[in-house]
Amino acid sequence: MKLKGGNKNMRKTNRFVALLMALVLVFSSAMSTAVFANEDVAGTEFEVTVGKLKAVGIMEGYPDGTFKPEGEITRAEFAKIAVVALGLGDAAEVSRGVTKFPDVPSTHWATGYINLAVNRGILVGYPDGSFQPNGKLTNAEAATILVRLVGLGPVVDKQGTWPANYIGRAANEGILKGVNVASSTNALRGLTAKMLLNTIEVPLWGADGYNNDGSVTYGKLSPEQTHLTDMLNVKVYEDKEVEGYDIDDNEITIDGVPTNEIAENATFDFYDVYRNLVDVWVNDDDEIIYVAKTTTSFIDAIEVKLGTTNEVKLLGADKTYKLATSFVAANNSDVNRAGGAVADATKYDLAKVVVDDNNRVIFVDAYTFVDFMVVDSVDGDVVTDIEGTEINLEDFQIMKNGMLVDAEAAVKGDIITYNTTGDGFAEIFTKSVEGEITNIFSTGIRVGGKTYDFNKGLVADITTLYVNEDGDLATFDTDAAEQMEDEGPIAIFLDREGKMLFVTGELGDVETSKVVNILTSDISTQTLFGETSIRAVVINEEGTKVTKTIALRDLDFITLDNTKVEVGDGVGVNEVDYFELTGADLLRAYNSADALTADASFGDLSAGAVDSQFAEDSIIEFHYDTDGNVVGLGLFSGTTALTTTVKIDKDGGDKYAVVGGTSYRLMNDTLLFDITDGTSADDTIINEWSAATDVKEVALGATVYVKGGEVLYIVSGSVDALTDETDVTGLLATHKLNAAATKVTELKAWVNGVETTYVVDSIAFADLPGGVDITNGNTYILTVDDVSGKVIAIADADVVTGGIQTVNTSAREITIAGTTYKLVSGFKIVDITDGTDNGEVINLVNVKAGNTATLVLENAGSVFVELVVVTNSTADVTAPTVTQQITAASTITANGTHVLQFSEELNVASKASVKAAVDAAFTETGAATVTSAWNAAGTTLTVTIAGWAASPADDVTLAAIANQVVTDLAGNTSAALDVQQ
Repeated sequence: MKLKGGNKNMRKTNRFVALLMALVLVFSSAMSTAVFANEDVAGTEFEVTVGKLKAVGIMEGYPDGTFKPEGEITRAEFAKIAVVALGLGDAAEVSRGVTKFPDVPSTHWATGYINLAVNRGILVGYPDGSFQPNGKLTNAEAATILVRLVGLGPVVDKQGTWPANYIGRAANEGILKGVNVASSTNALRGLTAKMLLNTIEVPLWGADGYNNDGSVTYGKLSPEQTHLTDMLNVKVYEDKEVEGYDIDDNEITIDGVPTNEIAENATFDFYDVYRNLVDVWVNDDDEIIYVAKTTTSFIDAIEVKLGTTNEVKLLGADKTYKLATSFVAANNSDVNRAGGAVADATKYDLAKVVVDDNNRVIFVDAYTFVDFMVVDSVDGDVVTDIEGTEINLEDFQIMKNGMLVDAEAAVKGDIITYNTTGDGFAEIFTKSVEGEITNIFSTGIRVGGKTYDFNKGLVADITTLYVNEDGDLATFDTDAAEQMEDEGPIAIFLDREGKMLFVTGELGDVETSKVVNILTSDISTQTLFGETSIRAVVINEEGTKVTKTIALRDLDFITLDNTKVEVGDGVGVNEVDYFELTGADLLRAYNSADALTADASFGDLSAGAVDSQFAEDSIIEFHYDTDGNVVGLGLFSGTTALTTTVKIDKDGGDKYAVVGGTSYRLMNDTLLFDITDGTSADDTIINEWSAATDVKEVALGATVYVKGGEVLYIVSGSVDALTDETDVTGLLATHKLNAAATKVTELKAWVNGVETTYVVDSIAFADLPGGVDITNGNTYILTVDDVSGKVIAIADADVVTGGIQTVNTSAREITIAGTTYKLVSGFKIVDITDGTDNGEVINLVNVKAGNTATLVLENAGSVFVELVVVTNSTADVTAPTVTQQITAASTITANGTHVLQFSEELNVASKASVKAAVDAAFTETGAATVTSAWNAAGTTLTVTIAGWAASPADDVTLAAIANQVVTDLAGNTSAALDVQQ
């Protein structure tokens, strides 16, 4: 007998409490939200206001993360707020010290702000000469200060009496828009913030002429100015679409906004704003400091209907939205971030639906999931499910509550649904209902007055699961429901459509236990003393050979293809009384009058012509009672015993067995019967799938026994074991042959970007691809013995060769012959233009349209590339160099504009280094004003000098210094500067 892994014999019969019942409490309390506003204003009328003021540094809240919108403000605090709104926050430090107010000591923290505010005429003291810095600001005082901020103090002071004059003017100018306060009450932080935001966005006033009597007249500044745009130097872009984002580089692409750089303190979620229209604020460093949605979006499972209907239904919310004309014209959608469009009459497991002001759909970002897991623990990016299976989500985009999160946002008991398209996309989603089972149907259960179907979730090929009495995940069906029915409440965890994914509950006593067996020969029949029996010789799941003689009339039930027929089933003439063979040796159910019931046959047991469920190498289940008697049979015919059409690559992480176009989930406790060496107790190897650690792959043609979408058992006569060897992809640089030139004995190849020399285990030409010598410059799959380090086999890699049409560095894509190929994580590029023995590793930005290249694919027909071999680099593939120096002439005129241009876009760090070096060189010459800025493409630095009044000799000095900087940069580009990746 060959027995490996902890296989079970008779299933446990003791009462079992499901592992996850207590997780209902976790689900109700562990929902985390990626909130970037101060926590106590998130979701309130103050959220947008506080977010904007925080972006420009005017009001940022407290160190504990709160804003306290109901809190009051002191006069000293508002002095600071007013000065910062003027754009003079940095000047406050140098204005600190003695004030004109006797009750403000020179050591008070706000003296600099108070002095600036008083000097600007924004704040004044009280008639008694005091300032009362710790006094509470009233709404009347706040309105007065804000009206003065916009330059209307001299005008309003001459109109009416205080505070009515200032309150009225504040209302007229829009400062009180959306605010309703009593002038005499103390100002609250939330409402004051709204007034302040209104203030920095309304037009500024100033002196614009004189009356006949010489007095000054005032009006709105022309051209129009605001505190936001002219004092705080913020550029405002409205209703712009977010087209993409790069999490790693912390960049966002917004249509019509000339920068994608995000300020360090900017706080918004990439996915929350993705494909929405947004308002954008950009500071004077060309950094995005604030993004706010102006359209509405929903996260839900959806159903799409195109054509005459043209609508999207949110399945969870049960709401339907019509498609906008723009959507209908271009199908503005994406599926799995693969560029495809949503299809008619199709459901998607998850989608972001963006609607315009008319509630018409303008974009859909949809996803289909292929699997789910129940989280047990999280360690960094690695999530472990309740069966101990690990999945690394490092490269995945993970969403929870509509926001992008790290894997560590998942907690024990969370449900994670995911797909592996591209880098992968996953959602942490937890929705549950709790209650007792009130009805059990063949297709589902009823809990809390609602019916939930088995195996009807949105997610393709996923069955409803539960934790069985052995502590393993298993398909939740009528048997499992019956175990839970009388044991108290259960918890059902749902997908976004409200369908069952996972069920927990207390399990009742199991009256029978099941043992799985493989038949070593066909089942035979015998009749003794008028009683018909079957005789089965099997190897059971513990690897023991057993011979069982089972009287048919002693059976309580027979299950065929997961359909159970039990004694007592049926009504009247169709009530089952016993099981017996017909005269034609068909196994059937009989009633008490010895007549056949209406059930179908369980199969033919005719000698020499038995049906497949009774044949050698087939699986049969024996169900034992507590006395050890077989009281039930489990049989599988051709509808549940299926032949695989694709090998199962266990070493490669396959989670499904494929039969035709259908996939069946491999469970940790799926039993593998390896009969490669035969079906005897000594030859059969039986393993649970999770314990079959030395299995590499199961060849196509295996028989899988399925229930729902789950594989119960596998029987295979062709199971390959793992060996201590590793396959690597190698670009062959050179190789050596034996003296007779018939075998390869050594080779040098580029593997994972490193040129590596291998000793070859003398592989004859006959064993090489095509039966001939290998070719330098070609790419091969090298099988390396892990112990000796020798190459023991060489096979052709799957490649595509041709001229490169386009290169998309940001998306990591290369197009050849009209097909776009995607570079996988960790890809390498080797340039062998100068010969295979002079190859070098290069960056993607050095690969150009027009180059000739060979792309090494992950597998045949794939579009995913792990290695790029450039064989003819017709374009510049060197590091970025200076293509235009400070001027075209040999000398330079100090005053004016000068250009430094590079052949490729530099990355952020290199751009900063170049700018600093050039600015320093110019400043050292004594120029009065030096400004420089990069263009949007990141290839050209424009330097402007003004105020230079030195002699021509100094001009030459300036030119020498500036050009020396350029020379240094050009000479050290490859070492000091990096291009944008």
